[in-house]
Amino acid sequence: MDKVEEMKHEAFDCIDRKAEEENGDASFRLIHVSKIIKQLNQFIDGKIRLCDAQLDEWLAYLGAEFTVTLDIPLDKGLNIIRARILEPPRNPHHLMEVKDLTYRSIDDKASEIAKGRLNSKGESIFYGCISVVNNEDGINIAFSEIKAQEHDFVNTLLSTTTQDIKVRFIGIMDYYRRGERPAFYHHEIFREIYERQREKFYPDLLVASELCDAFFFDVMSREESDNVYEVTSRLAKIFLGDEHIDGVLYESVQAKSSPNIALKPRSVGGKLEYKEISCFKIKNDYGYAIYRADPICKVKVVGY
Repeated sequence: MDKVEEMKHEAFDCIDRKAEEENGDASFRLIHVSKIIKQLNQFIDGKIRLCDAQLDEWLAYLGAEFTVTLDIPLDKGLNIIRARILEPPRNPHHLMEVKDLTYRSIDDKASEIAKGRLNSKGESIFYGCISVVNNEDGINIAFSEIKAQEHDFVNTLLSTTTQDIKVRFIGIMDYYRRGERPAFYHHEIFREIYERQREKFYPDLLVASELCDAFFFDVMSREESDNVYEVTSRLAKIFLGDEHIDGVLYESVQAKSSPNIALKPRSVGGKLEYKEISCFKIKNDYGYAIYRADPICKVKVVGY
């Protein structure tokens, strides 16, 4: 049995077990899940307060009981791009050092690491944009993620994975509920898993599962706010909990259907090679993550 078939076999077993255990309470579970998600959305919108313990309990419950989590293998050679705007006063030919373009080290800057979409305050994680079509595609996504504007000078760091990595996508089944599939992973395994859920789950249990993935997918791609980050950083801990997982994927906030990636620093150190640093001047920002940018200069990264 190859790895993909083994993954599918494990997922089918999980679905069959959940169906046997939970179909009998399907209506109750749907009502309960719906109430939890509505309150989480009210918390995100600032309408109610929830304590840390309640957030952790509810998110763990949704993640463990109603989602099927699979490790997505990504082959080595994956290009990942990060970007930062050069703040004034700026030298158009300035190239940042690698340490200023990669993740922030908790050893010497923990107090300065702000809470992010997938990290708590003081925790370090490597965020990047995946080049699905070509490097220009990935650079445009990176520009959009930092909200680059016309006349900005931007530095980018291009990196490549040197080994296969394993990641998880938060809310991936929502693609299939909507009759779509992710742009970054075309294997049919997730569609087959979704069809297995439709076959085995009673209607109310299926809706409960779909609600969870819809909420996870939605919250991961919402505009940033303190309360959004309170939820998403906790979700990240759930999905990144296994030692063998390198990171997570999530849809870009600015460029729909384009994947962002967040990697553990340990995986960056062992499975990622920094390739080159470039400087661009943003000439046109057309919206929808479509830019025209003039390349200014670049340099290869050696011995980092």
